[in-house]
Amino acid sequence: MDNVELPDLCRKLRATREKTPNGSFFIPHEQIEKFAEKSIIRSVIKESDVIDREKLAEVVSKHCRRIFLILILMNRLDWLEGLVALGLKDDSLPLQLDQDDDERMFGISTSGERFDFPSDAPIQDEGMFQTFQALLTAPVFEGDRKFGQLLQKSQPLPYLKFAIVGEKLAGKGFFSEVDKTRIHCAHLPEYPPSPGTNYVIVAIKRFTQSDEAWAEKDVANANTLQSPAYKSSHLTQAIATYTIQDGGKFIMLPWADGGHLDNYWEVLGGGHLRKEKVMWILTEFAGLCEALKLLHAQNFRHNDLKPENILWFKEENAPDNLKISDFGLSTCHGIDKNTIVRANLHTLTPPGTSRYKPPEENEHRQPAARSRYYDIWSMGCTMTELMVWLVYGYDALREFQDSTSPYFWKELPESRGSTNAFKLTDTITFIIGSMMEHAHDCIAYVDILKLIRDNLLCVRYPAEYEYKTERPGYRINALTLHGEMTQICAKCESEPNYLNCVGIGRAGKLPKRLAAASTEGGSLAVPKDGVGKRTRDPLPQGGLPHDELANDRVVVRSGDPNYSQYGLPILPKAGSKQEFALIKRWLHECDSHATCQKQASKNEGANAPTRLLEVGHNIRLVDASSIRSRPYIALSHCWGPLKPEEKFCTYQENIEVFRRSILFDDLPKTFQDAITVTRGIGISYLWIDSLCIIQNDKEEWKRESAKMQYVFSGAYCTLSVNSARSSLEGFLTPRVPRTCVPLPISDSRRLYVCPSIDDFHRDVDQSVLHTRGWVLQERALSRRFIHYTSTQVYWECGAGVQCESLAKFQNSRVAFLGDPKFPTLALQYYRDGRQILLQYLYETYSQLAFTNPTDRPVAILGLESRLSSALQTRAMFGTFSKYFPRFLLWETAELDGMRSIAFDKTDQRVPTWSWLSKLGAIRYMKLEFNNVDWATQNFESPFSSDENIREATPASSTMSASLRAYAQSFTLTQQEANFHISFDLGTTLPLDNLKCVIMGRDKSGAKVYAIIIKKSEHGLHEGTFERIGSASFRPAQVCDGGVWVLVC
Repeated sequence: MDNVELPDLCRKLRATREKTPNGSFFIPHEQIEKFAEKSIIRSVIKESDVIDREKLAEVVSKHCRRIFLILILMNRLDWLEGLVALGLKDDSLPLQLDQDDDERMFGISTSGERFDFPSDAPIQDEGMFQTFQALLTAPVFEGDRKFGQLLQKSQPLPYLKFAIVGEKLAGKGFFSEVDKTRIHCAHLPEYPPSPGTNYVIVAIKRFTQSDEAWAEKDVANANTLQSPAYKSSHLTQAIATYTIQDGGKFIMLPWADGGHLDNYWEVLGGGHLRKEKVMWILTEFAGLCEALKLLHAQNFRHNDLKPENILWFKEENAPDNLKISDFGLSTCHGIDKNTIVRANLHTLTPPGTSRYKPPEENEHRQPAARSRYYDIWSMGCTMTELMVWLVYGYDALREFQDSTSPYFWKELPESRGSTNAFKLTDTITFIIGSMMEHAHDCIAYVDILKLIRDNLLCVRYPAEYEYKTERPGYRINALTLHGEMTQICAKCESEPNYLNCVGIGRAGKLPKRLAAASTEGGSLAVPKDGVGKRTRDPLPQGGLPHDELANDRVVVRSGDPNYSQYGLPILPKAGSKQEFALIKRWLHECDSHATCQKQASKNEGANAPTRLLEVGHNIRLVDASSIRSRPYIALSHCWGPLKPEEKFCTYQENIEVFRRSILFDDLPKTFQDAITVTRGIGISYLWIDSLCIIQNDKEEWKRESAKMQYVFSGAYCTLSVNSARSSLEGFLTPRVPRTCVPLPISDSRRLYVCPSIDDFHRDVDQSVLHTRGWVLQERALSRRFIHYTSTQVYWECGAGVQCESLAKFQNSRVAFLGDPKFPTLALQYYRDGRQILLQYLYETYSQLAFTNPTDRPVAILGLESRLSSALQTRAMFGTFSKYFPRFLLWETAELDGMRSIAFDKTDQRVPTWSWLSKLGAIRYMKLEFNNVDWATQNFESPFSSDENIREATPASSTMSASLRAYAQSFTLTQQEANFHISFDLGTTLPLDNLKCVIMGRDKSGAKVYAIIIKKSEHGLHEGTFERIGSASFRPAQVCDGGVWVLVC
């Protein structure tokens, strides 16, 4: 390549940058190869004063491509020959730069080797080199060759973006969380990108506990499983592991698009199962048993087998596949270290989920080695649930999981200490027997149930795992289990009547006697951690609760089952009379719902909006007091990234003009469309925040924002604009036509087949509108909604959700935010864990965005006020009086930490102990609620002792919300602090001037939980401190004595 111009090369290289989720940039590996190919290197150095240009080009193209491009970006190509002569290569990057006593710059490689830069290198070049080095050192994950990597904190990870809002967090465990992540395909070359994209979807497991031992154990297990001895299509093997210096350990895993086994059961649900579906899952279970055999052959125990740890992989061009996953609690001993050899060694690994634990893990268990037969029992429990699903259907399976006791076994107190101290619960014995009777014509089902009863769910097991002879009444090992399942699958293929499941009616309900049988005699062991017992609907893993209503297609025909949805193949035009007639019909029906009635307010007049927009022939602002009790529509919309001249707002300068008249054509398109809808459904007044509140009057804005809950709860209906990114776009826009194919089925009737568009979760919960901070409270406090989306209109009220296509659905996970009497349903839903509800709402809110960061503590006041009334406690700055110490134990969920909000003197000021003083997502420490003693002697809550309900009004200063606390020193090394302390702003601080305030202690005495504070630079006096993080560490690491301070 001839005549490469350096400025042009530099500009093109910069243009290839990709942005990561945390805002940093990287240049993809493929671009490094492209811009540093040998012909370009030759062309660039041909004019340089180099003795052997060809040799330099050869060395650079093989070993120094990144260094070459860094120097190109720095405009310091004159350094190239000297740095190459020193032996500096790409493998040495990233360099840690420093200066010696003569202020000469030098770099230290990851292996500790020193490289001196040219003596004339100016000091400012240190920062330039660091900046451009980071751009070009995003790691490449290449299988075995680069499986475990140590990364510097400065290296950007090649992640393009997380999944759409609300789905970043894919799963939580006690020790870790899993994020759905998109990695640039050039940095994962052994995996094909998602069709039509430049990324591969992966799962990133990050560790949340401060105890590094668990992370090291999980990473060690991931490395162990790379051995060819574990090669199986039914084991999930990690793609890579990496450690970020001072930033924790991570495991990269394949993404299971289907979720886990319980998701598969739910998707297929109840009703008739085709024989090939039954055959597929039985074959997969035989494969899972083979995978377990491979693990056990290497003396590897999983320790937490359950449906949630069996992933469902769905590939476009490959059969579906089930794989055992999550080896965080697993243990691998040497092959020669069997249970007998380890008999006197107490296992340090905690047991897995309570429901799937074997009886030998009872609470009276003496310290001892744990056997691989643990997994056999867990597999027996999982296969029992498989059979409940096969025989009765998914609804019956959920009933079985919810109504049965926490374990599959029970203790017989009178026999404690003997070999007969445990037995299967009466419920499990009954359900297995009932299934054998119900499915007696299907020999395969009966054989599997016998295998479970006689060989898996056995209380006794051999002392030696490799015991060769089967013993009646004892658990079999995985080798024998795999053989039995393989034989059953072979008979299914070869014997025509063996898998005779066609005639089995999946009733969807359990046998009636099961409820009576579930009340077990003897000592009912209840797991202390509560892990084994499900709630009716699991807590959603991020974003607003949602209904999963998306299907590939909808078919409606005469004679369909009574649960089929009849719908319109062609929808009315947006903004048409037909559409408004449908909305008015929804409103009329909702008016008859007892649950959706407007609640009377004692101060209705005082809490009403100050102004409304009259939308008659003459559009104008009117004082709401002059039209009291007239219905109005509240608009929920995105302002968008508008220039000042594009904003259409009420100011002190134009309010008198707007009181006289506002021209329709002057309004932004979203406001025009909102007026059209309001008129179309027969309402005369509309509330729009930017018009009904004077935007440059801070005092009025504070007053109006404080009563926002009453604006939305008092509205006749809320009009939610989900399809417009700004007020300029509008929402009554032409929709993409839906293909509709008529199929004649008789002389007078037709069947219409068309793509399904009914996806409330995608169209509403995942819309750009629901990334706004203000919308969570608008959603929770409104009585009912008209949701305009790009595909159709949805109606939401206390009775459920209706689609413009005429489909209807209801789901408790949607319902609690759509509850007209919020939080009534939510408190029922979280009856035994109200703190979990509050934490979920606050964690969700913390992820949302604000145009004005100072709105963050204000946009939740209405929600806080409603919750405090319902809970009969006081609320302040993201905490509740009843749960004050628990709600101080939050930590940043951002990779790079949070950002402080710059409040000015006229803004509401927020104390630093509140997460509302900062921007960024939070999460609460994972604590067992009944296992913490709160150290109330160490602090004085800013709440007064008066437990009257707080009216939500902005605080005027932080002094009224100061936390008087007992500050103590602690002894941690800087390295220990990186694991034990979560710094709010992400930056690790020197420990010399830091103190801790103990908020709670484990009842076991193992840990204390604290907030970390330092002296405030802006404090009014010597004893003023500010919060800078949270921590959990051992009591011995806290120094005796302390001093009382104010945390502001």
